[in-house]
Amino acid sequence: MDKKNYRNSWYMTTKAGKLYRKISGQITTACDMVKDFKICGKSLTKYVASVDREVKQATGSESARYWTLDEVFKGMTFNKDDKFIDVGCGKGRILAEMERLKFPGQLYGIELNPKIAEYAQSWAKRYDNLTIFAGDAFKLDYNEYSIIMLCRPFLEEMFVNFLDKLENDIKHPVTIILYVDNYMAKYVKDKPGWDLIKKDC
Repeated sequence: MDKKNYRNSWYMTTKAGKLYRKISGQITTACDMVKDFKICGKSLTKYVASVDREVKQATGSESARYWTLDEVFKGMTFNKDDKFIDVGCGKGRILAEMERLKFPGQLYGIELNPKIAEYAQSWAKRYDNLTIFAGDAFKLDYNEYSIIMLCRPFLEEMFVNFLDKLENDIKHPVTIILYVDNYMAKYVKDKPGWDLIKKDC
């Protein structure tokens, strides 16, 4: 049973099911906060709305769950020459996960919202291999990086435009990690020049 059908199952639509979802969500958030404090010294859980949803079509800052990131990165190997960038990094949960996993190379994050970027920078100073900067992701040269992480930083139209930018600008093979739903994933399915290495549903 997939996630959507699970949420709409007869049990999950009952009062008991709704209570279970609420409590389990609160427990997961608490566990994530414990990891945040251990890695970053502060919480990364609070949602922050987008600073430009209309023109730049940026999504808000919502931290991914650590357990889902464990699944995303499971089985992946990295080396000291890797340069990993999280596009639309928000408060930096994905970068925190990479630090937890002892990523051997250099980590970078770019965030459109300057206040959120500053928040991420405040804890990133703990790590010598981590740099976070505020800026427009479309203005960056991605030829510097070997791994590009996209955790749905844009709405649909801009997401497609950004994929086109990567395809047109990058001159060497890269690993692109897309943490998106199946709807957004359709834009890279069977895309010429793109090889699917791993897919988790």
